[in-house]
Amino acid sequence: MNSPTLRKFPYPYRAAFALANDIDNTRSLEIFLEVTRYLNTASMTRLGRGLNLEVGSSFWFFNATSTPQLSYYEGTSTRETDFACYCRALWRSGHLDILHTYGNFDEGGFNRRYAERSINELEKYGAGVKVWINHGSSNNVQNVGLFAFQEGAQPGSPAYHFDLLASYGIRFVWSGRMTHVIGQNAESTYDIRLTNFVQRVLSKTKYRYVREPVFDFENRLFMKIDLQDGSEVWDFVRFINRLGQERTQDVYDLIRQICPSIIRRLIGNAGYLILYSHMCEGVSSLEGFPRKLVGNLEFLSRMYHEGKLLVTTASRLLQYNEVHNNIIWQTDDRDSLKRIGISPYIDVLGVKRELSTDMLQGITFYCEDPRKTAIFLDNKPQEIQVNPKDATGRYSVTIPWQRLEYPCA
Repeated sequence: MNSPTLRKFPYPYRAAFALANDIDNTRSLEIFLEVTRYLNTASMTRLGRGLNLEVGSSFWFFNATSTPQLSYYEGTSTRETDFACYCRALWRSGHLDILHTYGNFDEGGFNRRYAERSINELEKYGAGVKVWINHGSSNNVQNVGLFAFQEGAQPGSPAYHFDLLASYGIRFVWSGRMTHVIGQNAESTYDIRLTNFVQRVLSKTKYRYVREPVFDFENRLFMKIDLQDGSEVWDFVRFINRLGQERTQDVYDLIRQICPSIIRRLIGNAGYLILYSHMCEGVSSLEGFPRKLVGNLEFLSRMYHEGKLLVTTASRLLQYNEVHNNIIWQTDDRDSLKRIGISPYIDVLGVKRELSTDMLQGITFYCEDPRKTAIFLDNKPQEIQVNPKDATGRYSVTIPWQRLEYPCA
């Protein structure tokens, strides 16, 4: 009997997608809630029948600018807005999974005390946010990364705060890396090779004066970087567009970003993709999304519900890939079973992390006879889903992937 092998994606999916929404320029709480309800439920909404996907979002604690923005607190005060109670519900459900910095400081004014207040609030309510995304102009000295103006991990700076983030549990950051490649950790298709070649040309022409790399020519979903304070984090990339001009990534740009040809190509490339978007920017009323966008979103939903494309939150996608890349297992035959024993720990970023069943959701092993296959974590039997043959003609078993329950339906 052949030994089990690890399947790339949870059964039956052939690729994986996450829409990483930046909260910028969301006009109102009403718009935010209706858009996220439309994406995450099957309910009738003012935007139409819900798509019943699994889509997360980012949030801000503060707005230190003169422009209206959706934030947890009013301005930089300690007074909560109406958004705050929804934040707490969506933290619990896992749908508000990205800290898009602590707030909009495009006009400057950030210092460590804002970080302390934010982390205290997250810890107070048991929020398990694992992802950080940088924001805006160079006035946002809170940003984390390798550029000179990014002082969030620079000890001695009044803006230094990464020790707080690391202690809290943030380990995935978006420092600004983008890609035009449709699918990371993908198959080496002609499309992948051609796009990567074009990116190499762009790095020597359009971006020749940019000191830090914009593109990753190994086409990884995330890579380790060492910050100024010595911290090691995963720096992930976001897909921006198909070699088009970078614009605002608003609701109208979203039409091009998720057109059916891109979704089909992602599935064909068997890759992971995290999309860079401001999906509520440009939505001025609840009269409806642009017609083309609705059609593209419905196509995305169809690919998900047909079992071709996993659609989930950025944090779940990143954690799944981290676990998938690092789990250690061994097999043995006992009691007429092929037993797959998973080690209870993974070593990532220099830290030994304990695995739980929740962290293993979606992990799938190809096997010869799924009815005679069992999975154990630290010698404890795991609930498994027995799968029929997929497109490769092989059987498999899966630790079930549980959908998040959207709480604001």
